Amino acid sequence: MTALVALLASGLPTPSAQAKEPLYTLVKSVPLDSAIKWDYLHFDPASDWFFISHATELTVVDARTDMIRGHVTGLTDSHGIAIDPVNRLGYADSGKTASLNILI
Repeated sequence: MTALVALLASGLPTPSAQAKEPLYTLVKSVPLDSAIKWDYLHFDPASDWFFISHATELTVVDARTDMIRGHVTGLTDSHGIAIDPVNRLGYADSGKTASLNILI
């Protein structure tokens, strides 16, 4: 049993070996104009836009300018977004109505 514990312990990295530089560093924050809880976001590389869902709407942010491009309203408890670049459609859920919303 002691040999097994020693064998397992010898293969574990030391705490100093585990400490690494962070992969990302915060360089800027973009105010999103709302106190509502924010949820998931989706980046569309074709437009360089972020789609950020929260409660009753999506907020669209231009990644090139860091400016809010607009809002998609009329959702209920939205959590996620998907973009179909081929057909140029967006999809967002409305959790309270258990529905999928199609954005053009």
